[in-house]
Amino acid sequence: MSKKDKKELAKRILKARLRYLNRHTRFMPIATILLLSSLLILTVLKWLIVVPYINRLLMLAEAGRETEIAEELRKMPILVRYSPIIITLSMFLMTISIGLIAITFHRVFKINYMSFLDYARLFLFFSTIMCSLSVILWANLGTAFLSNDTERIERLIGPIWYSEKMLILGFVAGSVALSIAYYQLGKISSIIYGTNRNIYLVFTLLNILSVFDMVIALPFYLYICLLRRREIFSIAYLDIAKYVLEE
Repeated sequence: MSKKDKKELAKRILKARLRYLNRHTRFMPIATILLLSSLLILTVLKWLIVVPYINRLLMLAEAGRETEIAEELRKMPILVRYSPIIITLSMFLMTISIGLIAITFHRVFKINYMSFLDYARLFLFFSTIMCSLSVILWANLGTAFLSNDTERIERLIGPIWYSEKMLILGFVAGSVALSIAYYQLGKISSIIYGTNRNIYLVFTLLNILSVFDMVIALPFYLYICLLRRREIFSIAYLDIAKYVLEE
């Protein structure tokens, strides 16, 4: 096969790959909007309302002050009482968003295998499972709040804490692996899209810091899923770049 024929074949392969990628990445913006909405709601509710209130209940429980716990539950503010239901809905949206992102990159790495892309989709799938478990637990906590069931509330705090820690660890590990995968694609992306690959080093650092709060990873997902979604298409060029990109 002549060099010209190889180049034409590479271009046909590339065209098919780009159609495939365009079809299977179309839900990335939707996933990011859902992730943005859910994280913002969760950040406000959990850290400003629910967590301080639950911490107070735990302190009273450790001190054995059951009368004060009952009084706290009786005087529970309306927003606190219904916040677990809102959190349940937000966690459900997060489950859908992380699941969509995981499925997207599961399909993308079929074009060309990349170890970090593989790690990313495995960790994100794990995070999706733990997020689903958190949805169930928060729904149970919501019913316990509405019924003033003190014992049930105490039983659910531990499992919720554990499931959310596992959710965060899976999400952070997946996000870090994903940002490294994008960095590996940076050389081709810089040629095709004019991207400065060093931005993914910054995103990797932010993704590591998101272990403290998942909302810190939002800039990365807004960038790759909304602003520069087509950069993942550079994976289609990995093994045929020398034929397609040459003069």
